[in-house]
Amino acid sequence: MRDETWELVNGHVADEVENLNRASLVNMTTALVKSSLLRGLAGTGPMPGEADLRLLHHSATALLLKRPGRYRQCAIHIEEDGAMVFCAQPWKTVKSLMREFFADLHTMWGTGDAIEIAAFALWRITWVHPFVNGNGRTAAAFAYACLCVKVGAFIPGNPTMLEQILADPDLLRSALRAADRDYSESRDVAHLDRLKECLDGLLLRQMNTNEPGGKDARLISDD
Repeated sequence: MRDETWELVNGHVADEVENLNRASLVNMTTALVKSSLLRGLAGTGPMPGEADLRLLHHSATALLLKRPGRYRQCAIHIEEDGAMVFCAQPWKTVKSLMREFFADLHTMWGTGDAIEIAAFALWRITWVHPFVNGNGRTAAAFAYACLCVKVGAFIPGNPTMLEQILADPDLLRSALRAADRDYSESRDVAHLDRLKECLDGLLLRQMNTNEPGGKDARLISDD
């Protein structure tokens, strides 16, 4: 198994690099959307693909991981207060699961709405957890890119949905875990209602900043 540890172990330098990478990730997502729309026809661009996902991950983890943009080759478990709260899919299944994800995304692209597509991309990437680190940031950036490309425009407003998620990594945690539980019980990817509502609220908050006197949408609160 390859050594996939961080090049910069926890510390203030790593934190500074991670903060700089967040700005880079936002810029790269913007560039990806505008480039896709420029290449597209009839106002919508081509669906973001695997190379785009890897590019976004590279931006999110540059100088922090030895192999940014590469799928992991190790197990991932997340614990809180000594209790297991998340166990990623086995690393040997990552490539096949990601092929399945992009196939499903392609199927949804023609008929799904932008929020539905963004919620599915965000959840499925975090569920697979294809990278050794930076999965949440990368999934959020990819989902936002999908949303904008599907809409056919770079959505106005500030802070963007992506910037809101990056500013608070715990913002969508309960909605994502609820989607995980629903999927584990039914194996049905349609159970994303709460996550869609959360993303819709974030998007409304973003867009309302463009409206004089606009009021922020109320976000779904965590239980």
